[in-house]
Amino acid sequence: MKSEFKARLCGEQVLVLATMAVLPLFHSTSIGGPDPFVMAKTLLLGWLIFLLALLRTIRVFGGGAEPAVGPIRILRWALFCWIAVSALSILIREYPLHYFRVSLLQWLLFLWMLLMLSLPSPAGFLSPLLWTAILAGTIVALIATLQSLWPEFMMEYLPYEGAAADVRHQVFATLGNPEHLGGYLAAILVLSFCYLLLAERWTIRLLLIFAAAVQIFALIRTGARGAWIGAFAGMSVMIAAQWLQQSRRVRLRAVAIFGGVIVLGIGLIIVFSTANPLNPYRANFLRRIKELRSPHSESVRHRIAMLTAGSYMISEHPLLGVGLGHFSREFYLQLEKMNQRDETGGIAEYIDMAQGRIPDHAHNDPLEIWAETGTLGLLCFLFLLSYALALLLMALRSNSEQRALAGICLALIVTILVESLFSFPLHLPVRATLFWAVLILGARSAIPTSPSLTETHENSASA
Repeated sequence: MKSEFKARLCGEQVLVLATMAVLPLFHSTSIGGPDPFVMAKTLLLGWLIFLLALLRTIRVFGGGAEPAVGPIRILRWALFCWIAVSALSILIREYPLHYFRVSLLQWLLFLWMLLMLSLPSPAGFLSPLLWTAILAGTIVALIATLQSLWPEFMMEYLPYEGAAADVRHQVFATLGNPEHLGGYLAAILVLSFCYLLLAERWTIRLLLIFAAAVQIFALIRTGARGAWIGAFAGMSVMIAAQWLQQSRRVRLRAVAIFGGVIVLGIGLIIVFSTANPLNPYRANFLRRIKELRSPHSESVRHRIAMLTAGSYMISEHPLLGVGLGHFSREFYLQLEKMNQRDETGGIAEYIDMAQGRIPDHAHNDPLEIWAETGTLGLLCFLFLLSYALALLLMALRSNSEQRALAGICLALIVTILVESLFSFPLHLPVRATLFWAVLILGARSAIPTSPSLTETHENSASA
């Protein structure tokens, strides 16, 4: 019975590792829709979660469920409250089944989070999960690099050509969109950076330097400004953690590596802003950075419109929001209302500029959660997030191994959270699964283990 129990535990962990490895790389030409890459990954994620839930059910009926300590119960109840509020935001609408279909990915992510809350042995499993993410991310970065250097050759193997009018769309690898690719690579780069700071063996350092260099090249080539900011924030968090905990020699090494990453990144931005053989599509990323300050920039105007429309949604539906998954529909309705109230003609000009394009998401995850599930949903999300982060911060004062893993988890979480202020990583399958797995498993790893509970669990498994 004990060997079978261990095998089932290993099966669950292997399936999670497979999700981290396969999901970023998977795409299919047979799947249509407005965003076939996201749809393909969502379908694959659904099957993987189904298999993981099946293994979890077998383990529970086999008597192998681990007892839940206090902090895990708090995280679980916070998640249950968030799920209940989200369900209620749909049920009070006129067509609840339609709302459920539109928000299918979010329900899969809720189930993923529940499964992460009871995944066995999180402390020993977290490091293999992070290394698997680095490996998969490096492969994606290599594909993006080849796509940037030899686009005609790679077009034979990647199914979608992208928008010819936007030079950034020449690089999307297996994620289908340069913004999605940039956000994912930012998270992977921060992981590589963290392990590079901690690596002791030169072979591991050299491999991580190569991986980080490829990731930086592909990240800069996407032109995703929010991802650049997120990567800088995540690496800064790891530098701060190292500065407080390590010796002077380690601090200097950390600053040197951080400086090297920044110099390489700035150099690549300059390369992709001037005429040279590495920039055949004449991209100008320096101009994109300057556009952040311009109210006439199309990207800035899109985000101002989404922020304004989202604030109106919140004011009209403050408690339970407009319904999970329905920001896009309500955005169009709010634009019409804003256009009727507008006396300057600015909204009409924006509608003409948008040319019928309606964003699927708010390009700001906290805003979208607030608008769709109301203040109650936002509070549940913030409580779950802040409680898990508090556990990770407490782990920074524990033994060296837990402290190092907690620092890596915090750096990754900050990277994705900062980027979520400019995009919607928590509403996409690849980054959302990585984010919630690292947040929950990292928080669980930070919980002190009770010897009595461990003995009780082992005895029940042996019975």
